[in-house]
Amino acid sequence: MAVKSIGRKNSSFTAERSYDPNATSGTNKTFTDIYLVTVDNVDDNEEDVLVATGIPPIGSFSKGAYLVRKSAKEVDASALLWEVECSYDSQPDTSDPNPDLVEWSWSAETLDIALTKDVINGSFIVNGVMEPIIITTPIAIPVLTVSRIEPVFSPNTILNYVNKVNSHPFYGAPKDTALMSDISDQREDIEGKKYRRITYVIKFNLLFDYEENKFLGWVVQPLNTATKHWSIPNDESSAKPFLVDGVPTTGFLNLNGTESTTPQYLIFYKHLRANFNALNLGPFGF
Repeated sequence: MAVKSIGRKNSSFTAERSYDPNATSGTNKTFTDIYLVTVDNVDDNEEDVLVATGIPPIGSFSKGAYLVRKSAKEVDASALLWEVECSYDSQPDTSDPNPDLVEWSWSAETLDIALTKDVINGSFIVNGVMEPIIITTPIAIPVLTVSRIEPVFSPNTILNYVNKVNSHPFYGAPKDTALMSDISDQREDIEGKKYRRITYVIKFNLLFDYEENKFLGWVVQPLNTATKHWSIPNDESSAKPFLVDGVPTTGFLNLNGTESTTPQYLIFYKHLRANFNALNLGPFGF
């Protein structure tokens, strides 16, 4: 599913003074937001539309109230136009899952990465003839798990986010450092009502390149070697083979294709990006 356009149609707001001594506040606020969503696939259904990027999830907090219900209906089949109604309440019915009680936790994993330099003195890890010695070292990976109740779930959410990295800062982590590792869904019955419990797992790779003064995140760093080099920077016509006693071999390259006397590592991105903030996964203030 892809959303071609989304916009707010209108919003209604009411506030009613409550004298219930057990109420969490003196005024119960309720309001409804209505969105118009245009999709690009005739097979998109209500579940697809309800989890579209830009539609807030159940439990979202806005203008002093929580999103407790949302529904979608097709208003123009030929135009692939849907209307989504989002209902907010500052004092949610306790017989429904409390949207304020999102379950979230931190844990840790280790990730083995290629170690290219001595962590104490910064020298390249090479043998006596300047060939890299391939070793790995573990680094700590903070893992965030967020679990919450939602009315519906679409597998398109998995396709849109899993195995992608953050396109915008997320929980304070820079772009490309947070990886959506997993999204899982299971049915949960609460007070005889059927809901979906959705669990999101995000892993943070805060590997920092001190020479470039930036976070690398989820990248690959192959050694820059080849069987030939350029004698003139960036000039393919000047290519010469690496030879030892007339025998072809491999050698180190600089970024401009010329021969290098020290190992050089390239950086490539292997994950597409997605805006994790559209999922409203926090941070939470509790």
